[in-house]
Amino acid sequence: VNIATNVNGKLLDTPELKGFYKKASELNVPILVHGVSDFMCYGIRQIDKHPPFSQVRLTGVLGFPFEMQIVISSLILGGVLDEFPNLRFCFLEGGVGFFAHLMDRLTGDAYAWLTSKSEEERKQDQKMRDMRDAMGNRENIVKDQLIKKRPEDYVENLYLSVEVFEQLLPYTIGAYGSDNLVLGSDYPHPDTFFPYTIPRLMKLEAISPEDKKKIAGKNAERLLGI
Repeated sequence: VNIATNVNGKLLDTPELKGFYKKASELNVPILVHGVSDFMCYGIRQIDKHPPFSQVRLTGVLGFPFEMQIVISSLILGGVLDEFPNLRFCFLEGGVGFFAHLMDRLTGDAYAWLTSKSEEERKQDQKMRDMRDAMGNRENIVKDQLIKKRPEDYVENLYLSVEVFEQLLPYTIGAYGSDNLVLGSDYPHPDTFFPYTIPRLMKLEAISPEDKKKIAGKNAERLLGI
């Protein structure tokens, strides 16, 4: 089943989607997520219209990856993966390098800060941040219940599509393994490498033959139950 990075302008941890997640979990159906770039990264879409950015289409270069990282963060920190531990999401065109960096930041920075504080201390810290950032009125949204695991420990629920030009692929595999990576061709868009996607993957020298087999098909077979 497919879903966008937002539903009517709401992130994917909105309580309105609980019934949908419950049914997807019961049916053991993976949820494929694709960016729309009309919500959180609206500014990027506008920049797209101006040279020299229009030459490279920042919607795809930055818009989709940024949206994906926001959505992944909301699913983890919003408790969706705690409530539905069997759910599997597959994020398309999100960039595996962006994901690896996100996990580093979420676990090493955000989660480390959360778990080192009591609820009252977090509220006090939030008040100080509000004063510094001139945001205000945010202390009331500090969550009472923290997530059950470190953010990087939810990786088994999160699949990512791999594009064959991604030079950070070996780093991501080294940090988080290759069991959650599937190949994306972006067919039939004009910037696709299809029908040379598989040959280009097989020519990559920085990843092992076993990792290539997983990315080329084995992981997708397991994800889709085929």
